[in-house]
Amino acid sequence: RIQKNPNRPNFFQRIWHARTDFLLGLLFLLITVLYAIFMLTDRVPLLGWILLAGLWLAYAFTSGRLSFPTPLDLPILALVILLPVSYAISTDPASSQTKITGLLLGIALFYLIVNAVRDYQALRLVIIALIILAIGTATLGFVGMDSADGFLENLPEALTQPLDAVRAAIGEGGVHVNTVGGAMAFFLPLLVSLLWDGGAYYRKYLKRKRFPQAHKLLYVLLLLLVLLLVALALWQTSSRGAYLGCAVGLIALAIWKDRRFLWLLPVIVIALMAFFFINADGDFSKLIAILDAGEDQTLTGRLNAWRHSLILIQDFPLTGTGIGTYSAVFEDRYLFEIFPYRTTAYLHTHNTFLSVAVDLGLPGLVAYVGMLTGTGVMIWRTRKLGRSILRVLIKGLACGLL
Repeated sequence: RIQKNPNRPNFFQRIWHARTDFLLGLLFLLITVLYAIFMLTDRVPLLGWILLAGLWLAYAFTSGRLSFPTPLDLPILALVILLPVSYAISTDPASSQTKITGLLLGIALFYLIVNAVRDYQALRLVIIALIILAIGTATLGFVGMDSADGFLENLPEALTQPLDAVRAAIGEGGVHVNTVGGAMAFFLPLLVSLLWDGGAYYRKYLKRKRFPQAHKLLYVLLLLLVLLLVALALWQTSSRGAYLGCAVGLIALAIWKDRRFLWLLPVIVIALMAFFFINADGDFSKLIAILDAGEDQTLTGRLNAWRHSLILIQDFPLTGTGIGTYSAVFEDRYLFEIFPYRTTAYLHTHNTFLSVAVDLGLPGLVAYVGMLTGTGVMIWRTRKLGRSILRVLIKGLACGLL
């Protein structure tokens, strides 16, 4: 028999002991609001930063720590230290401020997750939040991507008017298709992993509920609908890079889930070799021409952008050109000196590693690689720990990141 504990805390004592969770909840709401403001205005008001710092200090006071330690602390600290230098040398302070704001909000959200997700009930909230995030991101992708006009034209006028208002709020020209495609390529392996969980979610969260099979059916239907929405948004982008990235993530997920899918690798290699020799006659130049067909000549343009980015890195190896200033520096300093025949503006480098090195210099690239390495170490160490639902989530997130 369970005996009553004479020292059981009363209601007010439980509230006092739960104050850290209450503060984390307030931080989550505040960061959500600040992210919404940032997405619409590219800015966060000073009052928002003050509230964020004040709530975090209150959490540190009540919990006795600023945060639980992670392998990413040193790389993140290095990036934060580099930001003032990057902003000081920036030739486009407005663009730099936008990038810095996004980075700081991302860091705040990361440490909120680290401190809030300490048990499996919180993990369930993370799964639900990721599903909601996938719905919101895919919906914004449909509405806001810069090539969504054909999709919007097929909708009734009563729907297109509010959607046009949303696109106007997002920004002139909308969101680039590659940005939307990259987000969808992250979510697809995650959603497939949650669907392909071997009953892990049911065993952990639904088995003891009333009508567990009905709950399971609703959960699976929700995942299927979200997966269809994300896949349609990915298809709408027509982004070959996103297609390729998504394929790699899904193949890695299949092999990680079941080693029998290793047979896919030789089949893919044989298919690629057959395509290379049959359609391109074994000639790499013909292969590039086939893959890069069209008016935009994507691959050729990116090779030029990468070559030009390497020159920028050579000229600014320690500090970079200033975060978010790639286009401005290129236009102001290099257009008529080194690359006189370029006629179209470069908005970014089309390569994450080169982009970090251009913005923050080689020290920033080292810190960024340190973050990826720390993430890989955490995935490797955690892949066999805990319940199966944790491993399902880790596999989906890891393959989406890949």
